Amino acid sequence: MKILSFEPKRELSLICDFLDLEFEEEMLHYYTTTSKDGLEPEEYLAWKKKNLQPLQKDEVNKYNQLSNNELENFIQIADVIFKKI
Repeated sequence: MKILSFEPKRELSLICDFLDLEFEEEMLHYYTTTSKDGLEPEEYLAWKKKNLQPLQKDEVNKYNQLSNNELENFIQIADVIFKKI
C-alpha cells in the first residue's frame, strides 16, 4: 500500500501488466467515478467519504497506531477470512 500511495501510476501499471490488462489513466482518479457513477449508496457516503478522495499519503502508516491487542485481533480475523478465499 505504501508504494501504491507514493507511486500510483507506476504501481498500477505493474499490476495491470501482471493481470494482462491495459493501464488507463482514469484508474488514477477512481474516486471521481465513485460518486459520479453512483457506485456508493448515498447512506454509505458519511462513513466512506475518503473513497471520494485520492489516496492520502499521510495515512499510509495509520495501522501503526493500533495497540498490540487490536493488531492481534485484526490478524486473527483476517486469517479466518483469507482461509475462506
